[in-house]
Amino acid sequence: MLSRLIMATGVFIRNRVHVVTCSFAAVWGWGKLTGTQLLPEDLLTVPLAIACIYSWNRLHDFREDLINSPIAARLAIRSRIAIRSFCLVGVLIILGLSLLRGERWAVSLLILVMIMGFLYSTPISQYGRTKRLKNIFLVKNLISILGWSLLTVVYPAVHGGASMNVHHWFAFMVMSATVFIVEIIWDIRDLDGDQQAGIKTIPVELGVTAAIQWVVAINSFSALITLGGLYFGVLPLTWLFVLVNNLLVAFWIWQGGRKILIQRVWSHALVALQTVLLICLGLLAVFVDAQ
Repeated sequence: MLSRLIMATGVFIRNRVHVVTCSFAAVWGWGKLTGTQLLPEDLLTVPLAIACIYSWNRLHDFREDLINSPIAARLAIRSRIAIRSFCLVGVLIILGLSLLRGERWAVSLLILVMIMGFLYSTPISQYGRTKRLKNIFLVKNLISILGWSLLTVVYPAVHGGASMNVHHWFAFMVMSATVFIVEIIWDIRDLDGDQQAGIKTIPVELGVTAAIQWVVAINSFSALITLGGLYFGVLPLTWLFVLVNNLLVAFWIWQGGRKILIQRVWSHALVALQTVLLICLGLLAVFVDAQ
């Protein structure tokens, strides 16, 4: 029984199901907190877009994954036809569902993020040299930050016909900071493989200690944004719960140190905990609105 559970968990992680689940929770949680009237299909299209982007990324990460996660790397190569087919069918479903109703112009945001996801990992030949945006210092992080924040906060709101208000922009900033933090933590974990593949992440270029300092600074900035909104009355008290994620990250860095940061299982656990927090955030917003 235990071996089957471990095997199922491995499949779950390798196929990025935990990340896809987190995107679903983010769309729903932020939507409820900001009072956005979500279109039900966006609860499918956004996670499917994340699934396609992360699946496509697996096809071009063989060099670094062979060091960081060798089993996943070999399985990705063996399954490359299935992955490409899944991405193609997924994109067609995404476009079909997103064009059924809602603001048509908002679909351009969806297309933009998918193009960014493609260029992020796909090698592009230029002047006889092959480059990926993922290999460029900070560009790697900025693409992930913008992609996740547009998909989970902006796109569902504007596609459903809402105007971006101050609550949406606060959610955008907090989500951006959270993605940046997770990206850096993942980069610390994947340091060895990224060095071998020539990926210029913050830990590779500046060192692990500096990367941890970046996490602390971004997490503090995110907390100050939320506290500022609460202090000036821009945000309702329900936003206090957002600070739980800041406390989680602070505890992760303070208590775990490098031993936890370099272990893959703990990085996956962090995403799982943040998924639970997003769901709780949405439930809290629903409960407060019901009062």
